[in-house]
Amino acid sequence: MTKQQALLANADDLSAAVGSVYGEEGAAQFDEVWKSHIGYFVDYVTATAEDNQEGKDQALAELEEYKVEQSKFFDTATVLTTSGSCTRRIGHAR
Repeated sequence: MTKQQALLANADDLSAAVGSVYGEEGAAQFDEVWKSHIGYFVDYVTATAEDNQEGKDQALAELEEYKVEQSKFFDTATVLTTSGSCTRRIGHAR
């Protein structure tokens, strides 16, 4: 198993954990965004090894976009109430 395959397997475990809170729809949304960043890290490492500044810059830009997208997921999935407790907007606990 390659390191990238191991990371993807770990992502499946994380998605299952997210699904236990947000349901299948939430798990699928999380999985798509989460797995995208694995490729961006691989791109960054590869560009670094090849001394490719343009490739590094592109990978960093993609990682920045990933942070925005992942934040949007959690923002739309969870609401902090005025009492300080959290409620789910999508999915449901099983």
